[in-house]
Amino acid sequence: MLATVGFAELLWTVLGVGGTLFWIWMLVDCIQHETSTQQRLFWAVVIALGHVVGGLAYFLLRRPRREPTRG
Repeated sequence: MLATVGFAELLWTVLGVGGTLFWIWMLVDCIQHETSTQQRLFWAVVIALGHVVGGLAYFLLRRPRREPTRG
């Protein structure tokens, strides 16, 4: 017997996988690009313990300051 997956289950799965991929991306970005050891450690702990919320905080607060301006 084949079970059907509803829209809500599919949506939660996509959001969960997407959030986890975003979290991994921010953690790797932090570890690779932060210049100060203290900043790297601080943000890595925030991202690791905060999961998506920590990754979002890093993405919005720290990453734009580190990126060079284009234009």
